Amino acid sequence: MKRNRLLFVDDEPNIRLTLPTILKQEGFEVTTAATVPEALDHIIKRTFDVLLADLNIGQPGDGFTVVSAMRRTQPEALTLILTGYPDFDTALQALRDQVDDYLTKPADIKYLVSSVKEKFKQPLRKRPLQTKRVSNIIRESAEQIMQEWFEAVSSDPGTSRLPLSKKERINHFPEFLEELAGRIGAERSEGLYETREAARTLGKLRREQGYGVAQIIAEAGMLHNVISKNLQEKLLSIDMSTLISDLMEIGERLNEQLEESVRAYVGGIKVLSIVLNPSAVKTRHLLMKQAGFDVTTVSGIDEGKRTAEKSPFDLFVIGHAAPYEQRLQLLRWLRSRFGDETRIVVLTGPHESDFAEADGTAESSNPQEVLNTIQNCVPLSPSRRQRMVRSA
Repeated sequence: MKRNRLLFVDDEPNIRLTLPTILKQEGFEVTTAATVPEALDHIIKRTFDVLLADLNIGQPGDGFTVVSAMRRTQPEALTLILTGYPDFDTALQALRDQVDDYLTKPADIKYLVSSVKEKFKQPLRKRPLQTKRVSNIIRESAEQIMQEWFEAVSSDPGTSRLPLSKKERINHFPEFLEELAGRIGAERSEGLYETREAARTLGKLRREQGYGVAQIIAEAGMLHNVISKNLQEKLLSIDMSTLISDLMEIGERLNEQLEESVRAYVGGIKVLSIVLNPSAVKTRHLLMKQAGFDVTTVSGIDEGKRTAEKSPFDLFVIGHAAPYEQRLQLLRWLRSRFGDETRIVVLTGPHESDFAEADGTAESSNPQEVLNTIQNCVPLSPSRRQRMVRSA
């Protein structure tokens, strides 16, 4: 008598101990797996007649991954899903034509066994998989992605404290997602200026809305998470031959868009860099220029004061190559001259005391730290320059 080979996948230890024993008594040859990688390894190495997998293995929706692998490598195998949530029609919609049945946990063993045996007699006529590129999935799921992303940023402590309406948060999203989808799989020679315009628009908008750079970065991270979750749920619909390259490209494109948004965000910020070491003038200027700031660089404290009074600036950067007291006096002069809203960053030498009165300090020998500190101290809006002009 043939013993039907069954792969059982569930991350709960108790059910892996009890259910396989019962299934073996019913004539099945059972192989168990506790994780997705373990299940995939079994699918690659062995042939099965039945897959019985929990919907959530470790992470929500992991069962989709196992079902997808079984459908593609062993399409004749029966595929059954176990779930503790029977009312999940939306999540199952993509699976209905590919999964033979799903059972509610805790499963009735007699019903489970009879279901498997009945499915062997009348197997589901599975439709051929109609696969799509990730870019198409993103376009088709844009509304769902937008809603889930909005819920994420609305509950995040860092971004939710900005009093913005739903429309104000997501009004840029259709263009932004379309820009992302258009870049996936596109030739790199494609005009980058045009394809990054939505990202630039977002950066300018977020500056006007009162975002900080850290909040823009947080939003981008949440978008990446939402897109990844959405793709996992639709795994059966994705062209697996391009999935890995498309996933890698999503990360690259999101980073490109993030960089462009930050550049546009800081592009309206006027920075006066007061360099106290003449040999560092070009290096410091180039560092901030490449980051997108509208930067003016001068050498020396006296020249810094004269330039500060001639033209309005949003942020001042004081170099490190002068005695502590001289830099502290310059900091206090800038603060008294242009008000408490003025943002001031002071660069320091190794093991030097921080400047408590500054908005930020960074060790001058670490360019990335310098740039990060400046970006974190960027004023919320460049409009304050007009107030500075009037006070002058």
